[in-house]
Amino acid sequence: MEYSELAKVYEQLESTTKRLEKTWIISGFLKKAVKSSSGTDKNEIYMLSMLLQGRVFPPWDERRLGVAARMIIKAVSVATGADASGIESEWKDIGDIGKVAEKLVSSKRQTTLFSQALSVEKVFSNLQKLPSLEGQGSVDQKIQLIAELLTSAEPIEARYIVRTVLEDLRVGVADGTLRDAIVWAFFSDSISINYDEEKKTINPDDREEYNKYVDAVQSAYDVCNDFSRVIESARSGGLEAIRKIGLDVGKPIKVMLYQKATGIENAFERVGKPAAFEYKYDGFRCITGHTPIYVYKKGLISVKDVKKEDLVLSHKGYFRRVEAVNKRRIDKKERLFKIQSFLGNQFRISEGHKILVERHGKVRWVNSESLTRTDHVVFPIPRFRIKDQPAEKELVLKNASNYSKSIKISNDFFRFLGYWIGDGFTNDYHNTERVGLVFNKNDKNKINKYSNIIQRDIKIDRITQSRQRGMISLYWRDKPLRIWLSTNFRREWKGKMIPDWFYNISKSQFLAFLEGWTESDGHTDSAGRTSITTKERDLAMFAQLIGLKQGIIIALKKIRIYGKTYYKLIILKSEKHYKLRSDYLAVKILKYEEIKYPDPRTMLYNIQVKGDKSYCTTLLSLHNCQIHKNNPEIKIYTRRLEDVTKQFPEVKKYVEENIKGEGFILDSEAVGYDPKTGEYLPFQSISQRIKRKHNIDEMAGKYPVELNIFDVVSYEGKNMMKEPFRKRRELIESIVTEEPKKIVLAKQIITDDPEEAERFYKESLNAGEEGVMAKNLDGAYKPGSRVGFGVKIKPVMETLDLTIVGAEWGTGKRSGWLSSFVLACRDDSGEFFEIGKVGTGIKELEGTGVTFDYLTELLKPLVIDEKGRQVRIKPSVVVEINYEEIQKSPTYSSGFALRFPRLIKLREDRGPEDVSSISFIEELYYGQK
Repeated sequence: MEYSELAKVYEQLESTTKRLEKTWIISGFLKKAVKSSSGTDKNEIYMLSMLLQGRVFPPWDERRLGVAARMIIKAVSVATGADASGIESEWKDIGDIGKVAEKLVSSKRQTTLFSQALSVEKVFSNLQKLPSLEGQGSVDQKIQLIAELLTSAEPIEARYIVRTVLEDLRVGVADGTLRDAIVWAFFSDSISINYDEEKKTINPDDREEYNKYVDAVQSAYDVCNDFSRVIESARSGGLEAIRKIGLDVGKPIKVMLYQKATGIENAFERVGKPAAFEYKYDGFRCITGHTPIYVYKKGLISVKDVKKEDLVLSHKGYFRRVEAVNKRRIDKKERLFKIQSFLGNQFRISEGHKILVERHGKVRWVNSESLTRTDHVVFPIPRFRIKDQPAEKELVLKNASNYSKSIKISNDFFRFLGYWIGDGFTNDYHNTERVGLVFNKNDKNKINKYSNIIQRDIKIDRITQSRQRGMISLYWRDKPLRIWLSTNFRREWKGKMIPDWFYNISKSQFLAFLEGWTESDGHTDSAGRTSITTKERDLAMFAQLIGLKQGIIIALKKIRIYGKTYYKLIILKSEKHYKLRSDYLAVKILKYEEIKYPDPRTMLYNIQVKGDKSYCTTLLSLHNCQIHKNNPEIKIYTRRLEDVTKQFPEVKKYVEENIKGEGFILDSEAVGYDPKTGEYLPFQSISQRIKRKHNIDEMAGKYPVELNIFDVVSYEGKNMMKEPFRKRRELIESIVTEEPKKIVLAKQIITDDPEEAERFYKESLNAGEEGVMAKNLDGAYKPGSRVGFGVKIKPVMETLDLTIVGAEWGTGKRSGWLSSFVLACRDDSGEFFEIGKVGTGIKELEGTGVTFDYLTELLKPLVIDEKGRQVRIKPSVVVEINYEEIQKSPTYSSGFALRFPRLIKLREDRGPEDVSSISFIEELYYGQK
């Protein structure tokens, strides 16, 4: 079949909003297609059914076209000879890149006189090749494949080729429309539909008989998820063949959906007594290894040495526990960046890793690749107190022989500690128990000053002086002090470090410490700038952190001297490179560049931190499933029909070891839990695993799941969907061996007692679940339907799942972000209708919920066109919305508006086809009166 015939059908469908007229158009097209002289083979039927839905791959297929608008612009330019900038300008004016392509093809400069007519097979084949092109030169290859089609296309064909590539066909064909079109096309001789082309209405002679055919086609599609198979069966064997279509183990089906009940009594009214009540479950980046992270009791250590259960400093200034440490090798095409602030040390970070910055006066998280030189990186003012610390006025030291001595805690004592950090030593050579300081032989004033401190505050009467190579050492025998210094100011047997309790000393004590350290390892230049140089990186960074708590800002530079690395602390007097806020420090960026050729051996690390979900380095803050078994193959699908078998290897193992049978389809929920506490986690915690392609095992350790089985759809070749729920439950009880935190049956009671049901409901909430499901014991399993066989009871008012179809670029404090998100519901044909805008419930600072920054990055690739600040967005992202009231409104195309809408969360488990319908919203509207 020539593609032009399909393009004409697209044009007819686009020209009407009437669902019945669309059904009539498609049914006529299907009749014509199957009556072709060749009989239209199964492959062409498959291609036509997919293209009518604007697809080239079924929804469960992992392949995606993934073509960005920029690539389309280049393809149109190649095909027509038009300038890319001109194409982009036309697009902004017209608002539809498909129509821009149509216009340019109709008047293209390079007319092809003898181009071959496009076939459906050619278009389908070229588009299916796009995802397989990877590696160097793949972008150009993809452009050529699209341009090849556009070069041979008629103008109207070009419009729909471009839209299909962008997965935005805009002809309004939903599953229900295609289902009814199949009934009209193949069973019009058996049932009198009586379609009135003028009035766009139908009046079947026997509505009950008509519904029987509609239900048969729907049931067939429910079990196979393939309209081409339904069409082929209808063509070749009629109603009987359609009814014989069975489940294919390994091919996902849509799960059964449930309406919300207002409470236990209402649930009984809708599903009958007794009923089964079950718990309702809420289921289903990186830095290089030498990046220093501040760890409680360990100081600043390399991230590669951070362990699970360590306490690290978060972006909020508190210690938070490490839940997991991930390690992986850098991906082949992964970008790596080198970053350094004016006050921090240099480190490397991969793309996609978020950094906390102050931008336009607002604190926000941005991806490493989105950082700009005008950003200020943000570091928290520390907000913690350390319990372990010496006495405030006097330090009492003891040795193993119970000999004790006291030392006066004074500023001079901290000056001594500062000097000792720079040029002090302890040793136990031949049991000498020495403590000492080293001076230049010409530093007589310093020698006298520290001798007085040692005698007066440390209470040492006998001090020995030793001259060697131009240096003078002061040392004395002092076992209690040697042990105390070695324990508090040394890291194991080498290197020096400041103890954690230094965070609690006063500002005057810390300044005295810095003065002593400056006298040993530093100097003050003619401009009055004081600097200290040390080989101890973590000591330097720790001192910088303590200074920040005291309001003393210290810059830190890594330098090389005679081939060795040192760290230079500069005590700043000017605020030229930073801004000190009440609870954080904002620092200018000194160095930000991409590493062009990263070493492929580079190891990258990330740590999962409880609560604040962030960690700090160098004055920067970083930050339902369906089980198919067809022995021996096991497949796992989400409710959006995504294959996630690879992402959940442990679930596959649980199924292999704990479920009897050679072939089955189970409906279940994979619920994440905290591996330490065992507490169940919200769906968002495991949604990260669904999209993960790397570090699968590590993610499984971080976010383990428990599989909750609650229904069986097929078992050992038998379709169980028409069996009553009580029988399906008995079957899963007989085939599943439960193992807590691995695989269990959904917790259930069967009762006709409202009080018992209410207790069970409250128990589920106390257990951290969403609520309960109430199920009709005799109910069938209806994929994708809310048909009254079960309801859900949750403790909140009924929320709406809506898709974002538009937004506008923010101004002022929200400049650079999308805001005022336009929400849409759908009608029965799948067409989207606006119902309001939402801006509440979205945060400016990450860590407190869904942020403007995150939504902006999520929606950018889905932008279809822009006019001024207004943006139209491809329906893809689904959000859960709460509101105070539904109102009638002529402002929005749905006829309704939401009063005080508020975004609750992203619904990453749902697609645009799952959003709330107008009829459901209308039901809620009248129900609230």
